[in-house]
Amino acid sequence: AVLTGGALLPPDAWEPIAVAALLGLQLSAPLPASAELLRLNLSRAVPGVAAAQVGHLTRHGFMLPPQSPPMQLVGTVGGKRPVRARWPKPGAPALSMSLVRNPNRTHPVFDINSTRPSKWDRSWSSLGGVWLDGILSQNWIWTFNRANRLGNGSYSLASPEVADPTTQITYCCHNRFVFSNVVEELSEIGEYYVNETDSTVLLVSPANEPRPELSVSILNSPLIQFSAGASNITIRHLNLTVGRATAIDAHLAEHVKIENVDVCFFGLHGAELGANSSIISANFHDLGGHGVSMYGDGRPATLVPGNSRVVNSRFRDWAQWQRVYMPAIVLGGVANSVEHCQIV
Repeated sequence: AVLTGGALLPPDAWEPIAVAALLGLQLSAPLPASAELLRLNLSRAVPGVAAAQVGHLTRHGFMLPPQSPPMQLVGTVGGKRPVRARWPKPGAPALSMSLVRNPNRTHPVFDINSTRPSKWDRSWSSLGGVWLDGILSQNWIWTFNRANRLGNGSYSLASPEVADPTTQITYCCHNRFVFSNVVEELSEIGEYYVNETDSTVLLVSPANEPRPELSVSILNSPLIQFSAGASNITIRHLNLTVGRATAIDAHLAEHVKIENVDVCFFGLHGAELGANSSIISANFHDLGGHGVSMYGDGRPATLVPGNSRVVNSRFRDWAQWQRVYMPAIVLGGVANSVEHCQIV
C-alpha cells in the first residue's frame, strides 16, 4: 500500500509556452533545441493549494532552526530530478566572494567576479527573490540565504550570516556557492521556477516527448504521527512517499515496530523513534533531513535503557534540505543500537 502527502499533477495540465509570451523575461541563455518550456497553474491542478505551499523559500542551515521546505516537484523529467533554476550549473565552478565589506558584521556586502547576476531583473524583483546556496564563511558552515542586488556589481545578504564572512579572508578561503531560484537561468532539462505571485510553475522539459508525470509535496505535518503514550503498534509493508515534513513521528510512543517500509521524498526526516521501538528492513532515501532519529531515548543520568534499534535498513540521499550536521541516523540516549545497516 502507498501513503502519500503529495498530489499528482495531471500531465495534460502542463502547457507549452514561448519565452516571448512571458513579458519582460530575458533568459541568460537560449533553451537548447531539444527542450521546451512548460507552464502549469498550480491552483487549477491542485485546487485549494495555499500560497505558503506553493514555493516560499526560507533561510535555513547551520545554527538555524529546521523548517519544512516549500513545495517540491517529485519525479523525473527527461531522466533527471526536478531542481530549481540556478547558476552556475552543476559541473561548473562555484562562485566565490571577490570582496567582502562587512563593517557591522550584520548584512555583509560583497562582490563576485561576474556581471551575469546583475541582469536578473525579473528574479531580483520577484516575491520569492534570489538565494545563495552554499558556504559563505568557514568551510563547513552551509546555509541558504536570501540575497539583495545593490547595484554597481555589489550584493548583500538579507539577514546576518551565522558566521562572519570576512573571516574567509584570514583563515577560510573555501567560500563557494550558487545562486538559486533564478527564472532567467531556466535552461537545463528538469529545472523549474515557481512564481509565488500567480501560483504557476515553469519547467524545462524535453521537446516532442510526453508531458512529465510529477507529484508535488503538500502535507506540512507528519504523514504518520503517534500520540503521547501510544504503544504496541506495528507498521508493515508500506510505501510512504512525498511530504514537506517528517514521514513517521513516533518519538512520544513506545513499543512501535516499523518493518519493511520504503520512506522517500520527505522535506524533513524519515522517522523519529521513542523507547523500546524498532525499524527493521526499511529503506530511507531522498530526505531533506536525517533518516532516523533515536536521540534522547533512555535516560543517561540513571542509565535507564531506551532499547530501540535500527536493523538491516538502507539509507541514501538524505540531508537534501538541511545539509550540515545531518547524519543518516541520529543515535543518542542509552542502550539504543544500529545493526547491519547500509549507509551510502
